[in-house]
Amino acid sequence: VNNFYESNIEIYPNPVENILNLKSEMLKNSTIFVMNISEQEIFCAKPFTVNYQLSTINYPSGIYFLTIKGSNYLYRTKFVKQ
Repeated sequence: VNNFYESNIEIYPNPVENILNLKSEMLKNSTIFVMNISEQEIFCAKPFTVNYQLSTINYPSGIYFLTIKGSNYLYRTKFVKQ
């Protein structure tokens, strides 16, 4: 599994209030995971699109980890929910 570079994906805004926007060609064939600070998986989805809006409206304020996993790539980052 190869990491792909941040330039291949847009994630905004960070910090986020209600909607985290993700944009990348790689989203079409991937799975998105969100984990809380305790590394418990709290969300999982297969977007099948290049633009995806992740609702964070029900997330408590704090730090979260976002993983985008495809058949031959893995991307991890963190975001802050205000």
